[in-house]
Formats: sequence, C-alpha cells, structure tokens
Amino acid sequence: MLNTLTEPYKGTERQVIGIDVGTTSSAVSLSHLQLGAIPTIRIVTSWPDSPTESKLPSLVLFDSSGSPVAFGAQCLTPVMKERMTSDHLHLAKWFKLQLHPPQMQFDATATLSSSLGGLNLGSSEQQDVLSTIVPDFEVPPLPPQITIKGVYSSFLAYLLEHTRSWFAEHTLEGGETWDRLIGNAQVVMAIPDGWDEEQQVVMKEALAETGLLGVEVEDRIDCLRKAEASVHFALKGEEVREWLKPGALFTVADLGGSTVDVSSVPLKEVKLSGAVQAGGVFVDRAAETLVKAKLDGSRFASAEKIDRIVSLFEENTKRRFTGSGEISYIKFGDFNITDRPHGVNMGRLSLSSAEVESTFSTCANEILAAIQQQLRMGSEKASGFGDSPYLRARLRRFLEPSGFHLVTSDDQSKKAVAEGAIRWQLSQQVTSRAVRASYGTSMAVKYDPSDPDHRCRSLHTWPDGLQRVYGAWPPIVEKGSVLHTSASFSRPFAQQPTKPGSLADFRENVWIYEGDESNPRWCEDEFDFRICLFVAQTSLKAKLTWMEKGIQREGPATVVLVDSTDRAEGAQVRRRLPADVVAERA
Repeated sequence: MLNTLTEPYKGTERQVIGIDVGTTSSAVSLSHLQLGAIPTIRIVTSWPDSPTESKLPSLVLFDSSGSPVAFGAQCLTPVMKERMTSDHLHLAKWFKLQLHPPQMQFDATATLSSSLGGLNLGSSEQQDVLSTIVPDFEVPPLPPQITIKGVYSSFLAYLLEHTRSWFAEHTLEGGETWDRLIGNAQVVMAIPDGWDEEQQVVMKEALAETGLLGVEVEDRIDCLRKAEASVHFALKGEEVREWLKPGALFTVADLGGSTVDVSSVPLKEVKLSGAVQAGGVFVDRAAETLVKAKLDGSRFASAEKIDRIVSLFEENTKRRFTGSGEISYIKFGDFNITDRPHGVNMGRLSLSSAEVESTFSTCANEILAAIQQQLRMGSEKASGFGDSPYLRARLRRFLEPSGFHLVTSDDQSKKAVAEGAIRWQLSQQVTSRAVRASYGTSMAVKYDPSDPDHRCRSLHTWPDGLQRVYGAWPPIVEKGSVLHTSASFSRPFAQQPTKPGSLADFRENVWIYEGDESNPRWCEDEFDFRICLFVAQTSLKAKLTWMEKGIQREGPATVVLVDSTDRAEGAQVRRRLPADVVAERA
C-alpha cells in the first residue's frame, strides 16, 4: 500500500476523481492514469471567488424557480448577499445534515451524557465538562421545492464542471483529455461512516443525474467511508512509516464539519468503523449560543451582527484556539465602538479561554469517547486529523498517558479525505472489512414440540408431510465478522413447490439485522391480538390489545364505517363519518 504511487501504472488510460462533499466545505482530487507513468494525485487548488483555496464552502443558492444561481464562495459575495433579499434567493447550507440517518441525529444533551459515561476522565478533564455550552442545534431547512437529491445533483454538477475547467487550464491538452476519458471515469465519493445504503443511493443517483459522466454510470461510482479514506491519506506520511509495520493496528479519526469518523484498522479491518455527529458545525452553534448570551440586551444583539461575529469565530477563533489560557478577540466593528459590560472594547468582542473552551466541550467529549471505544480493541497507535490546536492538545492529553502516540496531518490546507479517496482507488489493498450488520433471510424450520418458541408459533404442513414453523433467522454473514474483500459467502436453502411451475420463477429477500443480539432466532414474529369495541360518550371507540411478556398492552385503532348508500351500491369507498353519525349508528 505504501509504495502504490511509486510504481508505473499498467492499465488502460483513465481518469479517477475523488469527491468529498463536507458539511461546511468540499474538495475534489483527481488522477490521470497513463500506461507506464507513475500515478500522481492532484487537488483542485482554486475555485471561483476562492482563487487560492483547495476547499470551497458547501453552499448552493437557488432562485424562486428552484434553479441554482451560485455555488461555494460565490454565495458569500456582497452582490449575492444583497440579491438574497431583493431577488428572493434561497441558500442551501449544511445540507449534508439532511441525509444523516436517525442514529446520527444530534441530541446535544444526550450526546454529552453518553460521551461522559464512556470516558475515563482525569480531574482536569472533568473540569472541562463543568462549563460546557450545549448548542441549541437545528438543521437548516432546504430551499422550497428542492429535494436533498436535487441539491446534491446541482452541487456535484458544479464540482465536476469546474474540475474540468481547472484540469483544462493546468494540463496540456487537458480539455480534450477530459472529454475523451470522462465517459469511462471512475468516481469515488467519501461518505460518513454512519451512512447506510439509503444515503449512498441518494448520492449515486444525484451524481448520475448530473449527466456529466456519460452512460452506465452506476458501476463507475464507489462510496468510500471517510475514516478509510483518511487511513490512506495518513499512510503517505514519512512520520507514519517510521512506526507502521506489517500487521500494526492503529486508530484513525477524521474530525469533519458535522461528523467525526473513527476506525481501527491494520492491513485488515478488525473493528467496525463508527461515526458520531460531533463535527465543527456544532462548535459554531455552541459559539452562537455563547455570543447571544454575552450580547443579550446590547445594541449588538441583532441577528445580522450575531451572524457576523459567529462567522468570524469560525474563520479565526475556532481554528487558532489552543486552550492555553489566552483571551480571544473577535474584531467585528469600528475602533470607537465600546460596551464593556457586554465584553466589547474598541470594536472587539473578548472571550475568555474558558468561554471558548466551553464551545468545544460537548463535541470534544464525544470525540474522545468514540476514540476510546476503538482503542479498547488494543490499538498500538492513533492518528488524528483536524485543524484545531485545542482538539489536538486535548487528544494528546487524553491519549499519551496511556502510551498512545498522536500523529496529525502535516498539511491542513488540503482536504485529506478527497486525496485519500484517490489513494484508496489506486491501491485497493485493504484485504478485509468488518461487516456493519448481519445479513440473512427468513426461512421455515421443522417443528420441534420440545422447543417453547416453536410451540407458540403457527404450524404449517408442507407437501412432504412435515410440519414447519415460519420466520426463523439463518444468518449468512454476522455483524462484526471480518471478511476478505474478494470472498463470497453462501448458505444452502431449499424450496418445496406447492403447485406446478412455482419453482420456475421465484425470488428471495435478504434481511438485514443491525441490532446487537448475538444470536437472534427469529426475524418474523407472529402476533396474536384482540380488537375491542366499546361505546364512549357519543361515539364508538376501538382499541387493539395484546399480551407482551405476560403484560397486557393496548394501542389505538380508528373506526371507519361504510355509508349505507355505498353499501347498497356495492361501492368500495370507505368514508369517515362525523362523531354524531357514528354515535347514532352505534
């Protein structure tokens, strides 16, 4: 893996593109593979209105008809900010959060509680928790009439179009080369470790709908988990090679805008990677809560000024804060502006070290808990990413007393994930992977009268004369299993036809179990219940009742009566009748 980019390429000419759409910023990398040439990875190093940046803000501005009018840093220009109000434009911001599955949704209070429960904190770390600012977080809504797939498709189209322009400008005959190869290009999109198939499908369909990759796109799109992309980026460093030996185990953490992706990996993955929603945007929201509290009642408490100060906090204070006791100043106004009771002096808002640290605490504790969970596997090294000096300091303080070594990226200006995605595609030397869920199917098993579980299930007599019960769970691959990437896994099954020709065309469902029970026996439960009708006040009521572990449970049911006219005409339409009519019929 380490010498992947030192050997000449032996395949057919092609273009490989790595895309990392982050919550707050995005990046694109690419590699033009040519027969006999040593592969090189290039990062797109300039974007419109960001001519010296390899990252661009993940922003899309839509007009009232739903058409995109600006992207990235273009959305932040004074002209566009003015047009947002006058032309009724709508900004799609932090749209990645709209795709996060429920298990990744952010609950700041629960996050803080659960993360503290998993940490072995010393006295200094406990003190960090005492002054935590818990952000009041709300995911910004999407623009009207725009779907999340529509936002992604528009943004991905912009990324590809500008990448072509950049490649054409910086490569001899680049435009012609791009147009010749794009119809067979391989694209690797980085995704958070907590995303499932549903989110991957949205991303792949959004990319295909750009129409910029030609036909038969699906087989040329890979989704790579961010922690794994970070691993490949980390492995390029000389400082890593000093201690990384074949078979060595280490933990990598990608500290992103909305998620922290952590994975323990050697040459084979031995533990499921994980993602927690504890990225930089939550620090920004905590800062917003802090600034609002400090400026409450002052002439600086308007939404516009608060947004300006929080933006400056994100651009400067958050990135420079070290936690060493220094006071941070946010310059937001003229020199003659002073309001000392609210912490404003000479146009600057002052924040104590403890105040700034409080904005990090919830996320920092969640990060430490996620890393500690991975380290329980016995990792020998730890490698982290993130451009916050404060986070790196806390990680060192947390890890080094236990004998772990922290290695950080030596180039914070790049998007490590975008480059790591290309390195993954070129190397393809991750030999095994931990399965994130159990896969199996539902089957019938021979009835065993001595088994209590069998006795409480319905019996079915098959054509062979044997009695069977339905809904048994035979796993084909179990969650957490470490599997070789090139291996296939099978389990034999049999069917008995109930009528001629029924075996000529049939299909089977593959079931996914994401729970933690080690050996679930059943994937389908039979459900015995009662329907209870009773008259309550002026209407007929109904409820469902059932027994669950010896306790009677009940739930609501809706009464829907068929009108007599419909019944006489044999109509199939059911109408909900007013309460007084229901009472009369009852």
